[in-house]
Amino acid sequence: MNNKNRVGVLPQDIPDDWEIIKFRRVADRIKKRSGTGDLLSVYLNEGVIPFAQGGEDRVHNPSEDMGLYQVVNPGQLVMNNQQAWRGSVGVSTLDGIISPAYHIYDISPKLHYRFASYLFRSRPMVLQYDLSSRGVGTIQKNLDESTLKDIFVPVPPLEEQRRIADYLVARCATIDNGVAMHKEIARNIKELTQSERDIEIRGNSLDSVSVGGWLGTINSKWSVIRLGQLVRFKSGAGFPDSYQGKTEGDYPFIKVGDIAGSNELGYISKANNYINSPEAKILNARVAPKDTLIFPKVGAALLGNARAILGVPAVFDNNVMGLQFNDGDIRYWYHVLRAIDMARICNPGPVPSIGAESVSGYIRSAP
Repeated sequence: MNNKNRVGVLPQDIPDDWEIIKFRRVADRIKKRSGTGDLLSVYLNEGVIPFAQGGEDRVHNPSEDMGLYQVVNPGQLVMNNQQAWRGSVGVSTLDGIISPAYHIYDISPKLHYRFASYLFRSRPMVLQYDLSSRGVGTIQKNLDESTLKDIFVPVPPLEEQRRIADYLVARCATIDNGVAMHKEIARNIKELTQSERDIEIRGNSLDSVSVGGWLGTINSKWSVIRLGQLVRFKSGAGFPDSYQGKTEGDYPFIKVGDIAGSNELGYISKANNYINSPEAKILNARVAPKDTLIFPKVGAALLGNARAILGVPAVFDNNVMGLQFNDGDIRYWYHVLRAIDMARICNPGPVPSIGAESVSGYIRSAP
């Protein structure tokens, strides 16, 4: 096919010695069931990994009856039928089994498996999956296989595929090492900050006073007042599945899982979901201003004492509580609130929770 006459969303500067062929010629769907092995899944930005490594991103539990689960082998392409349009695809490097909801394909010898791993997750390909998906709402759209078969796939010569894959593997390794180093530095900063914060708030052996209760000791120069005197509480809103899944919009819609993504200074400016102003009005979701302090108010995440400061105006769901301080530097209040152990004041039970009335009675204030 002449590159200049192709149709779709592929880049216009693809080299002339690359083939541009239809998906049906490089991928053949297979269905092999009743296998055994480790349970696998497909995750955004990660591809095919063991299900157990999905952590908090796991959105469902496996079926008790795995008789219909499909066999996956290394080198096979796996697509999440309802999330391919977001990039939930990958070429497996593992043997195992996977949900019957996923699509599995044998890849043509025309494609080197390492190159294919990057190719099928590239933005031009994901855009084509989006065009091949059908559904109502913004979170789950079924991949239409009859349309998928006719999308275009750029295929370089095999030797060039190997060179591209080698470059990307090395480049990604460099990036991963840089990210790991940054996380280690950030962790050290947080630990140092926490140590200095605790000394300042609680005082040392020569400069502290006992106030009893869960507070224990505090710096003798500090006073104790009610948090309710300092803040306005901000409540979250319900977030139906049909509104989830947008990766851009007027406001980030922050869920509990997003809070862990705050930077080393405690700020959060993006989320996995976004919402536009008209939708926020429909959901009666009030936009919280920048510098609002947020934290989980329900579930196990509450006991993890996660805190974050909104770096931009945002909306958050009803499992999150927001505090808008009347005065002072939000960075100061962020560190003070991180010193409060919510496990000591939350409502006990199978699902720990906390309300404004519980939080409002606790704070320490500098002179």
